[in-house]
Amino acid sequence: MLDTERFFPDNTQHVVTPLPVSVLRILARAGFTIPPALANNGAPSHPGLRRVGTRFFNAQRVQAAIPVIDAVADELLDGVRGQLDSIGGCVCRLVRAGAAG
Repeated sequence: MLDTERFFPDNTQHVVTPLPVSVLRILARAGFTIPPALANNGAPSHPGLRRVGTRFFNAQRVQAAIPVIDAVADELLDGVRGQLDSIGGCVCRLVRAGAAG
């Protein structure tokens, strides 16, 4: 990814599931556009935005955030588990990491 001649950030915010043409037309009529940011910007302003972002999203900070993210996810999943228990389950299974299936 450090090879800026081959890898561009221009399309990294494209949607995973393509939007129907009718939706794209509505968005265009409303004047909706995604402003240039770090993840969709191959312009000369990209390196400066990247330097700012790197101060906040480096490997150490992301690693330090994992316990908080895990705690929030567990809390949210506990609510879902409670709802599923109250209705008798569903076709899918929620399994805690490391728990036996």
